[in-house]
Amino acid sequence: MAAALLASACATVPDARPAPSLDAIEAGLARDIATLASDDFAGRYPGTLGEAKTAGFIVQRFEALGLQPGMGEDDWTQEFTLVRRTPITDPSGTEARVTRAGRSVTLEGVLGAHGGLDEPRLADVPMVGIAPDFDELKRGSLVNRALVLPAAEWPRRGRQLEQAEPRALVITTADRESYESAARLFSQGRWRLESDHRATAYLLLTPEDSARIVTLIGPNADRHPDGLGVISYDTMLDATIAQEVERIETANFVGRVPGRVEGAGAVLTLAHWDHLGEKCGRPDDEDRLCNGAVDNASGIAMMLEAVRLALADGPLD
Repeated sequence: MAAALLASACATVPDARPAPSLDAIEAGLARDIATLASDDFAGRYPGTLGEAKTAGFIVQRFEALGLQPGMGEDDWTQEFTLVRRTPITDPSGTEARVTRAGRSVTLEGVLGAHGGLDEPRLADVPMVGIAPDFDELKRGSLVNRALVLPAAEWPRRGRQLEQAEPRALVITTADRESYESAARLFSQGRWRLESDHRATAYLLLTPEDSARIVTLIGPNADRHPDGLGVISYDTMLDATIAQEVERIETANFVGRVPGRVEGAGAVLTLAHWDHLGEKCGRPDDEDRLCNGAVDNASGIAMMLEAVRLALADGPLD
C-alpha cells in the first residue's frame, strides 16, 4: 500500500534562494517518523483502526502541502482488496493422488495452498524433476507441470521458480525436522491483490508421503533430462486444496500537484505506509506491537519532506 504524489515532470529554474535549513529538515523528519511509529498508530496494519489513523495523517499533510485529491473530486483514496491464502491447520482437508502406469497413491497429511484461487483443483498435471547439476531454470520451462522438489532445495530455487512458472510445486521432506521447518515457512502465506490469480499451487508432503512418491516414481527419476534440465516422470498429479482465506479492504492515498504546462508529463513520488500491526515477537509475548519506524514511517516522512521542498518555489511547470 502506498501514499503517492503526482507532480509535473519539469520545472522552471527559479532565482537562487537560501538553502533549506538542514536542522529544520531533520526536525520535520523526526516529528513525522515519531508520529507514525507511535503506539497510537497501532503498527499501521491494513484494514484496522491503525490504517484509518494513518490515512487521516497522510491526507492532512497532503492538504497542508497544498496538494489536490489525486483520484478525483474530494477523493484521496484508491481502494482495493488484498487476500491471503494459507494452509488449513488440519492437513486432512487437502486431497492429493499421484498416478503412474495405472498405479495410484493417495497422499495423506498434505499441506496445500494456492495464492491465486480460493478453491484450487489440479487435474492430470504431469510431474517432473530437475537434473541435479542444472543450475538455472529457464523462463516458462515448467508451465503446466508439477515440480517435485526436496525441501532443502526450495530456498535455492525460489527465485528461479517464479520465472519457470510451474503449475504446482510438490515439496518432499526427508524427516520430521525438515517437514516442520518447511511447514512454518509454508503457513505464513503472503498478501496479494485479489485481482491477481496467477500463482503456483504448493503441496508440502510428510516424510512418509515423500517416501511413497519416490517409490512410485522409481527409476523414472534417473531419466535423461531434456534441453531445459527437466526430467519427465510419466506420473500424474490430481489434487483438491483446502485453505484458509482472509481478505482486507484497504487503499492507497494519492495527492497531486497540477503543472502549468499541459502535457509536460508527471513525476510519481511514493512510499508504502503499512506495517505489521501487532504481529511481532512470539504469540505469548506481552508486547507484540510493531511500530515500524524504519518500515516505513521514515519513507513516508521523506516523501512528504521531498514534496515540501519541491514546492517551496511555487508551482511546477
